[in-house]
Amino acid sequence: MMKEIVSFPVALLCAALSADAQQADPLQQQLQQLKQQYIDTTRELEQRIASLERQIAEQKDAKPKEGVVSTTELAAEGGRKVIKQSQVGKSADSSSSVPRPSRSSS
Repeated sequence: MMKEIVSFPVALLCAALSADAQQADPLQQQLQQLKQQYIDTTRELEQRIASLERQIAEQKDAKPKEGVVSTTELAAEGGRKVIKQSQVGKSADSSSSVPRPSRSSS
């Protein structure tokens, strides 16, 4: 009988520990699910952010920035100015080589 009296509290203690473990198990599962949701959501948001950043970069590359002129455009503009100046200079030279009629005072 003494053996039964000693084993009863041990059995009771084991049952209590088992009940605590069973209650902790759903909490542990909930925690794991929450952690997985966090990882999945974070990954999804990072992918969306990266996608938007790529789209913004592509848009910036596709259209020239206002107020910014490329070196090719500057060179072309400079070439046009030189051509215009040389054409204006030639027309001025040709008009000065034509003799002007003299006015006689009467």
